[in-house]
Amino acid sequence: MGWHFTQFVVFYNWTNSRWNIVDLEDPGWGTIIVEPRTSRQMGGKGFSWCSGREEITSKAFRFNRGGDPTSGGGTTEFYLYQDYGSSKVFSLPSNAEPQLRLNEVANSVNV
Repeated sequence: MGWHFTQFVVFYNWTNSRWNIVDLEDPGWGTIIVEPRTSRQMGGKGFSWCSGREEITSKAFRFNRGGDPTSGGGTTEFYLYQDYGSSKVFSLPSNAEPQLRLNEVANSVNV
């Protein structure tokens, strides 16, 4: 099985909450703020390769709910990352351990 690079193309926000998305591996990328019931182009940014909670919480895309509409913030709800072992994109709830990660990814993620 070969390695492949998975890109984040569009984030669709079907909720009634604002989402603030941060690429923890690339702080220069800035915070992406997605208002309720809108979508946002993500520019094909690559998912970070991660294999454990420490890597996930320091390299993955972090999704915060709520916060300020200009500067971000809010409550961390989950992370999205690409798993080393399977080459699949997973989500990790902020209060869970990696073995409890979900295998469900939003349709907006091109995997």
